[in-house]
Amino acid sequence: MSDDVVRQLVSIAALRVEGVHALAREPRSGIHLAHRARTGAVGAGSVCIDIAGQQVVVGVALVAVDGVALPVVAENVRREVATAVSRMTQLRVIQVDVLIADIDLEVLEEQS
Repeated sequence: MSDDVVRQLVSIAALRVEGVHALAREPRSGIHLAHRARTGAVGAGSVCIDIAGQQVVVGVALVAVDGVALPVVAENVRREVATAVSRMTQLRVIQVDVLIADIDLEVLEEQS
C-alpha cells in the first residue's frame, strides 16, 4: 500500500467531517512537526503517516469552521479517519493526532 494512497484516504475522510473547512496548508504549530519527529511519520503539509507492518499512526492538521465545538470536530475526525483507513486498507490504526491549525473566519468577514 502506497503512503500516498493512505494520505489521500486520510484527507478525504477528514474533509467529510462537519465543521472541517479544509486541510491546513502548512501547520503553524510545532505540535504537528513534533508528531512527525516523535513517530518518524512521513508526509508534507497537512497529513503525515507512519506505517509499521500492518499498523499506522496518523497526524492531520486542519482548518475548522468558525463557531463549531473544536473538541467535537477533532473527535469526529479521529473516528472518521480511523474507520476509513481501517476499512479500505486493513491497516490497524493505532492513533490519529488531530491539530486544529486555524479557524476559517471568512463568514465573519463577509458579514462585516
